[in-house]
Amino acid sequence: MECEEGNHEKEEKESSSHSSPQEHKSFAEFAKDKLDSAGRELRRRLPMAGQIGAHLMHPRRLLLHSTPTQQTDVVLIFPKGLPDSMLLWLLQKLRGSRPRLRVCVRQHASSQCSAFYITADDDVLLQTAEEVHLPKLLKPEFGGGYKEFTVRDMHCFKKGTTASELLNSQERGALVKHVLESARAEPGDEHALEPALTLRPGQSIVPACVSRGVIASMFPLHDRVALEGLRQKWVKSLFSPQPLDEISDYFGVKIAMYFAWLGHYTQSLTVPAVVGFIFWIWLGTANDSWKDIAYVLFSLFNVLWACVYLETWKRYSNVLAYRWGTLDQRDELLAEPRPLFQGEMGISAVTGRPEPQYAAWRRRVWRHCVSLPVMLLCLSFGAAATFASLRAQDWWEKTLVYFSWIPRALLAIIIAVEEEVYARIARWLNDKENYRLETKYENHLIVKIALFQFVNSFMSLFYIAFYLQDMDKLKEQLAVLLITRQIIGNLKESVLPYLIENLRLAKICVDVFGAISPSKIPTSTQITEMFEKRTCSSGDPPEAMVNGAAEKERRDSEPVVGQKVIHQAELESQLFKYEGTFAEYLEMLTQLGHVVLFSA
Repeated sequence: MECEEGNHEKEEKESSSHSSPQEHKSFAEFAKDKLDSAGRELRRRLPMAGQIGAHLMHPRRLLLHSTPTQQTDVVLIFPKGLPDSMLLWLLQKLRGSRPRLRVCVRQHASSQCSAFYITADDDVLLQTAEEVHLPKLLKPEFGGGYKEFTVRDMHCFKKGTTASELLNSQERGALVKHVLESARAEPGDEHALEPALTLRPGQSIVPACVSRGVIASMFPLHDRVALEGLRQKWVKSLFSPQPLDEISDYFGVKIAMYFAWLGHYTQSLTVPAVVGFIFWIWLGTANDSWKDIAYVLFSLFNVLWACVYLETWKRYSNVLAYRWGTLDQRDELLAEPRPLFQGEMGISAVTGRPEPQYAAWRRRVWRHCVSLPVMLLCLSFGAAATFASLRAQDWWEKTLVYFSWIPRALLAIIIAVEEEVYARIARWLNDKENYRLETKYENHLIVKIALFQFVNSFMSLFYIAFYLQDMDKLKEQLAVLLITRQIIGNLKESVLPYLIENLRLAKICVDVFGAISPSKIPTSTQITEMFEKRTCSSGDPPEAMVNGAAEKERRDSEPVVGQKVIHQAELESQLFKYEGTFAEYLEMLTQLGHVVLFSA
């Protein structure tokens, strides 16, 4: 090393002594050469430096180099250290389910967690589609429109005659999830997962395991081709209409309906924005009497706009529901119970199928004796916190002239924290009420959370507007609440998930690719070819699949010697979990209340 450094110094001295002013490089070129030379020397002395730095700066490039997980619809990730006996029992239960699932067991390299990669044969998917009454589009010669799928009339439906042609990735994942949730505990299974979970006969196994942490996460895998198509048509296209049909096919009707509503709502807000801007210009030059008239006129306009907006959305949503086959729903008595519905197993008097039975009077007793008093207590606590904050604002304004926005911002933060805590309480109360149908469960949860959020968000504004009657203070309070809620919402929904995902992916970079140069990472095609021999079938011996040491030995003995790879499922398990559109709707509901009630 010393000889090499001496030679470098000698060469630099000779070059500097024989160079002329015309041969001198510019400062930028000279600095670039020095930086390149230093980088080469650093990589030569520290082989891991280039690898770690590249991946910590660009962790999401891993998604491009991960091997696509073939023939997998749903993935179950288990926490690290889960006993092999639990994994073996779950594996036998899922493989022995009716209809039959295909389960492959793998050990993730970075987290050392076990995972079940689950799919189903075409005949199972088609049978399940008929069982759940999946609506599919008919061919024009058979009348068009949507009809509940049946295997007997499979030739009448569009897109083909096989499961791969008839079902998209979202439908396949939903059907496999339905089969997973149909696996229920039998007599004698009560102690199979203890001490983590005690099962009851008839209880749905997989949802119970997810709720108690026996299963860390359950998710479908992304279809990269479809996702890239949506990225080009939707994310990167600013002025073209949203591809709602493609969104519905990939993410499902609930997500597509939310974005359809969001687009309709955003377009509708342009009307009060333009009218409000005209009123604002007019009020700048009007006298007090005309200002009073303008306030009344604009308030009446807001009421009229809200009524027209709701009616136009009803019409538009019905059009979309008809287009996506969800306008007509099955009768509640014929619908499947939700997976977490609990009760003693019995035979349904309507469908004739076995399902949990739960007395309605028990639900009513819990709702009136526990849920209602807890809700009133939470509302009282929220009101007390709001009034205490308003008192603190008065004290602050009297004693401290500057930074009067601070107590108002603190109130907005308190409101956000209260909503988060109360949402957890409301979900716990709703779970205890034990509703049979998912729609009933969601409707009662909406009532609980929306009522608290409305009171918590608007109580201070109503108090200032109608009791104190201080319009200047009302404007300041409204502005601070809006701005603070927007900041908190963006931090919680965008910044925090982005940071968490990048930290998780960066950790995977160091764990899996730490000693490999970035230029040596195989592409997805190369990795897929390497892993053609790694496919698992449902006939594999479960003991060998579950045992961690045997799995590691099998993995190390495969032909990918010295080359570390990572699966698509392993990466997607690190992504931030999306809880659904419920919180998004509540946020927009609060914003709509601010616009309609207080924009005047």
